[in-house]
Amino acid sequence: EFRRVLFRSQKCFNINRKLDTRDSRNKIVIAIYTLDDCVSIVFETENELSDWLDQLLTLQQGKAGNLDGKRPVPNYEHMWNVTVKAFTPEENNFTQVEHLKGPQRLCVTPSSVKFFPVGSDHCVEFPHACLRCCAHNDRHFKLETGRNSPSGSGALLIDCDHPEVSQYLHQTMVKAMANRSEERRVGKECR
Repeated sequence: EFRRVLFRSQKCFNINRKLDTRDSRNKIVIAIYTLDDCVSIVFETENELSDWLDQLLTLQQGKAGNLDGKRPVPNYEHMWNVTVKAFTPEENNFTQVEHLKGPQRLCVTPSSVKFFPVGSDHCVEFPHACLRCCAHNDRHFKLETGRNSPSGSGALLIDCDHPEVSQYLHQTMVKAMANRSEERRVGKECR
């Protein structure tokens, strides 16, 4: 099914390379996220993808995204459409997290995990320091939170579109949390 989509690049929520997709056997895909939808563009070659991604990001960010001749970068390099199914709080945690349930855009940054409800540009941010661990099984992803997180201690149960998405999300989370932990360790040694 082909859908015609018109968008203004400056109004895009995010534009990035999509590495965990079933849209293409070669996985040469760009994802364009608006507040309400995601459109994937499949390319035949890496060079074609790179050229298009640079052009789209330059259009989205204007000249500010291309300072000093550097390539523009996405607002969020790692982003997924997920559905938060439930939050299981630990004993003595009475924090209400109903606003986290439902369709979300999950973004992993070097310092945190952000949940943007589909249709909104406001997020709930979980710093890596407030996360205990994560796991995946088939299409399901589990994120354990600590008591200082916005949800308090417990576990977020998340559904992904495909097992490959869940696996890639898990790999990205583990890497980001390990990098953040190493940065904090090195920072303490330098004091």
